[in-house]
Amino acid sequence: MGFYYGVTDGVPKEGAKPICTWTSDSRPYQLDNVLLAGEQYTWIETKAPLGYLLADPITFTVEDTADLQTYTMMDAFRTSSVTLKKYDTDGTTPLPGVEFSLRFVSCDGDPDGDFLLQEGETVTGVTDEQGCVTFEGLNRGTYEITETKTVKGHTLLTDPITVTLPLSFTEAELSEIGNVDRSQGVQIDDKWYFFDCIYEITNEGTLTMPMTGESPVRYPVYAGLGLLAVFCLLLVLRFRRRS
Repeated sequence: MGFYYGVTDGVPKEGAKPICTWTSDSRPYQLDNVLLAGEQYTWIETKAPLGYLLADPITFTVEDTADLQTYTMMDAFRTSSVTLKKYDTDGTTPLPGVEFSLRFVSCDGDPDGDFLLQEGETVTGVTDEQGCVTFEGLNRGTYEITETKTVKGHTLLTDPITVTLPLSFTEAELSEIGNVDRSQGVQIDDKWYFFDCIYEITNEGTLTMPMTGESPVRYPVYAGLGLLAVFCLLLVLRFRRRS
């Protein structure tokens, strides 16, 4: 499932060596005669699967009992967001009062959850005084962005913008782009995933990537291009008494 956990004595410190680590699967993970009764330990998730947030550490004291002791860790579903920045023809002056629609074309995640849209649904938003409108709480999948109403003296964006969330790049692709701020993304194997994206729009859509120490890199985009869902891991313990 892509989980990595470590159990350490007491409050974990930087560089502390875990007693044991494992990768979760569909079954509860059981520790037999590894931990000492009466001692305090911390259970830490160090890597979550794609689309989920790291769970908070769980600190517990092993009870002096022959019964199995069970602990459950829950991962909240990580949603995405799309921010649109609409500019006048000069490319720098924000354009308020422009309406966009966001349609959820196809789902690539868990269909259940407190998401802004379900597959096939559409929502609209209007740019504010800064020319911005943001759609939050988005599930994984493909979306279509369409400019539906504009202000006097302007024309609508000709083609819709298609985006698949989260955005994904290989390490090689990010290296080719330059100093992309990887702290804004999540790495799974050789892929980087970015859950929050920004499009700057004049006569065409431009994807803006977060950068470190310099201005954002922008890429033209052409046509065709809450947290109630949770993941659960179960830990079962057997302990050993001190000699």
